[in-house]
Amino acid sequence: MRLPGMLLPVLVLGFGALGLAVYKAGTRGEGPLASWVGPQAGSEVQTLLPRIHEVPDFKLVESDGSPFSLARLKGKVWIASFLFTHCASTCPAMALKIQMLQTALPEGVLIVSFSADPVRDTPEVLTKWGEFQNRKKERWLLGTGEWDEISRLAEKGFYLGGKEPLLHSSRFALVDQHGNLRGYYDSQNEAEMTKLISDVSFLLYESQG
Repeated sequence: MRLPGMLLPVLVLGFGALGLAVYKAGTRGEGPLASWVGPQAGSEVQTLLPRIHEVPDFKLVESDGSPFSLARLKGKVWIASFLFTHCASTCPAMALKIQMLQTALPEGVLIVSFSADPVRDTPEVLTKWGEFQNRKKERWLLGTGEWDEISRLAEKGFYLGGKEPLLHSSRFALVDQHGNLRGYYDSQNEAEMTKLISDVSFLLYESQG
């Protein structure tokens, strides 16, 4: 799904300005986030994002056909989602939000979408779909593979999937640089999307401590 020509730049600029303002305010200890980032010398940062659990390793394939495991994401803050290319319900809206996040998120933060229908979503199919979604390959990774592996990752790793193909959540999951699951965000809730960008900035600040 593509955004209307006039709407995409406006939304992208809005998301980008928000992310930059949050990050700068946090690193200076100013603004509404100053209570939990940018502490005074000798004080401790109050971590408001719980470490829910450690994301398990996985063995999948990226859209370029290369092996894809947790090692590929080591040291990175990343946002996970489960969707599939021919989905006509929640997936187009999720993809739309990811298009905007590609530009709004700070440099180095990755977005990872795992296919909930790996039988049809081959690497070639994912590649073509990514082109249609204006995917930035260095920013937005697409994973596919065996259904059992993806089902295990969705259920046991993120608590976002069902036991059957095509069943998936519309939420995004935030993972820190150490592979810890730190939060969930409803892709259709603008307030939660704003919080996602703020929480990404917090994790980047947290890693500097």
